[in-house]
Amino acid sequence: RQNVGLIIGKPDPVGLFENALQGYQFETIEIHRLAELRFALEIGAVDLAGAIASFSSRGPTADGRTKPDFVAMGINVLSVANPAGYGSYNGTSYAAPIDAGVCALLLEIHPDWSPMEMRDSLRATSSRSASPDNTYGWGIPSATLTVQPPDSLASSKVVPNPFSAATKIEIALISP
Repeated sequence: RQNVGLIIGKPDPVGLFENALQGYQFETIEIHRLAELRFALEIGAVDLAGAIASFSSRGPTADGRTKPDFVAMGINVLSVANPAGYGSYNGTSYAAPIDAGVCALLLEIHPDWSPMEMRDSLRATSSRSASPDNTYGWGIPSATLTVQPPDSLASSKVVPNPFSAATKIEIALISP
């Protein structure tokens, strides 16, 4: 089982590319999957009801960090099919682009954010931010909550989560 990793910044080269940078000293690190890199986000897959996919990798990393970082719709995802038309597919390869899209939108709004600021903001506003685990990570990212900082929200609700054609978003802002 291997989840797709999303790298939101330059990966930390310590110990990975020893031959590329001669003259530098490195620590050797062992990685069991690419998503164990410090700046990589591992994205798991969930179905429409939010249940984890059987093929999604589970954490923790070899050094004890929580993985996956986030999850997104990865079961019965409508996608382009060859030679023409659409088909329904499964995989973390379908989930990762959803979360990558959230990151891209947030970088448009916050071009000055570092990779860690992006990660931390997503963690703080995802569906399982209060209790991340090694099955769902921090859960399904909320682009809406990440754009509007949580301390200025009275309440928010996305039904159903993950999104579907019938998704309804309710947000109540605190008056200034």
